[in-house]
Amino acid sequence: MRRSLASTLQESVEVAEAQLAAARSLDAEALRLATARRQDLVFELERYSDDEMKAAATEETRDLALDLAELDQRLGRILAAALDTFERLQPPQSSRTYAPDGRMRESAR
Repeated sequence: MRRSLASTLQESVEVAEAQLAAARSLDAEALRLATARRQDLVFELERYSDDEMKAAATEETRDLALDLAELDQRLGRILAAALDTFERLQPPQSSRTYAPDGRMRESAR
């Protein structure tokens, strides 16, 4: 027997909050674990047909779905900012010895 839509959405919100906290603290392992759990919950939600979703829709489930969407937007912004920061901190990837065509640069000779 499948649990209720509200229960699945409530757990999804809790896991999304855990993802957000892990992303804020740059805790890669906690983020990985929360994301794996979230994937399971998405799969669980995908098993509901459109008719089942409509039948289970209540004010509570709508509120939970809106909360989840807001958390996903926040998580996306935090992860994008972290990725941008990491890209800026990395050394340039271009070679100082070889040009893009594979020839040795004049300054390296």
